[in-house]
This record gives sequence, C-alpha cells and structure tokens, in this order.
Amino acid sequence: MKDTYIYHKTALQLLKYIIEIWEAKSEKEKSNELPIVIPLVIYHGQKDWNIGLSLGEIIQGYEGLTPNIQRLVPNFEYLLYDLSKYKDEDIKGEAQLQIILTTLRDIFTKDSIDLFTTINRAVKYLRELEDHQTGIRYVETLLRYIFSAGRNLT
Repeated sequence: MKDTYIYHKTALQLLKYIIEIWEAKSEKEKSNELPIVIPLVIYHGQKDWNIGLSLGEIIQGYEGLTPNIQRLVPNFEYLLYDLSKYKDEDIKGEAQLQIILTTLRDIFTKDSIDLFTTINRAVKYLRELEDHQTGIRYVETLLRYIFSAGRNLT
C-alpha cells in the first residue's frame, strides 16, 4: 500500500494556487479586479489531520506579533473536509460526486472486501447514467485511481 502523509505546508501550497488563479484571471481578462477564491482541502488520508488551518500557523513568530503587525502579514484560513469523518448518508450531491467522495474516503480506510463494496456501488450508479459513454469513462477513471492508490488489489 502506498504511504499517505499530511503536508505540513498545505496553507503555503494553497497560497501558491490562489496566486496562480489570480494571475491567470487577470492576464486572461486584463482586469484589475481579482476573483474571490475560497481555499478548500478535501482530505482522505489514513491519519487524522493534525495541522493548523491557517497560513499564520506556519509563519514563524506570527502568534507573538501584535494585532497591528499581524494585519500586515498575509494570513488566511482554509476549509478542510476530512472525508473519513463522513458516513455514506452524509455525502450529498449528484451520483458522480457521491461516488468520487466515497471512493476517496474508502481507498485507504477500508479493507479489500469493504472497498469492493464501494466499487460495486459506484459501478451500479454509473451504469444508471443516461450517457453510457460518460459512465464508461467514469468507471475507467475510477478503476485506474483505485489500482494506483489502493492496497495491492488485483
């Protein structure tokens, strides 16, 4: 099984993504205004998420700064959705989204038999899609992901 880990500089990585979005948007539209970007992390690792949810928490000495100085230092919080905390009935949305989220949740946390139950449920829902070509592509993508990320499945 592949080892999963929590990246302790997630907030910094998100800041890079936000800047890339802003640069692409301003270059494409030649605009001086930037869109609102709400950073979101969907986590599906084996371990509990054990790092802070803001950029300020990884900036050395940030907490010790006075509020007047803190307001001059970039900081933001991000949303965290730890999929391991959600039951099937808690995961809402279109069938494709439910399949993706439950597969991500189960890939590292379930044994092979439980994972096969998740896969079978996903395939059942995908077969019910009106556009069968889209369903086939989803199944192919799902299986590629499972075999690359999952436990030594055959």
